[in-house]
Amino acid sequence: MKTTSALLTAILLISLPVQAEITIKEYPDMFIKNNRLDVKIVVGDNAMASDTIGAIEIATSLQVNPTTKKALIGAKAALASEIEDIKNENLIVVGGACANGVAAELMGYPPICYESIPPNTGIIRLYKFSGGISLVAAGRTAVDTRRVCRVLANYYDYKLPQSDYMEIINTNEREITIR
Repeated sequence: MKTTSALLTAILLISLPVQAEITIKEYPDMFIKNNRLDVKIVVGDNAMASDTIGAIEIATSLQVNPTTKKALIGAKAALASEIEDIKNENLIVVGGACANGVAAELMGYPPICYESIPPNTGIIRLYKFSGGISLVAAGRTAVDTRRVCRVLANYYDYKLPQSDYMEIINTNEREITIR
């Protein structure tokens, strides 16, 4: 009986599809299914104008599939308070732990919210759950967040890393360094 059970378990495990590791490098493909966007772009309930503009820039860049050149539909906008379960939706979260409740939850509610990101820096962090993927675009300041949004809006101009985390550093107003 134990042999049959072990054999059946082994057969089931072998037949299960292997899910490839998703990284930032796969952006925005991780949110495209059948040439349709499956993502909500989330800003904080009291988001600064620069966070909202950053979210608009991201949404605008997602209107056309860069590979097929076909129009993409399906992206939705939401306030942080409208997200019921961060683990069961695909989200692009704009703003850090101080500015966006969803970001705060994903980042583990850092005790001093602005210190969760180094000075003059923005981050892109990928969170993977069984029911969804969240991508946080956040900065130490609103200006840093806007810079991160600019990188996501122009993702094809940057070498995105094959990891779940990256930093965007401000070296001066015209130059962006990615680490």
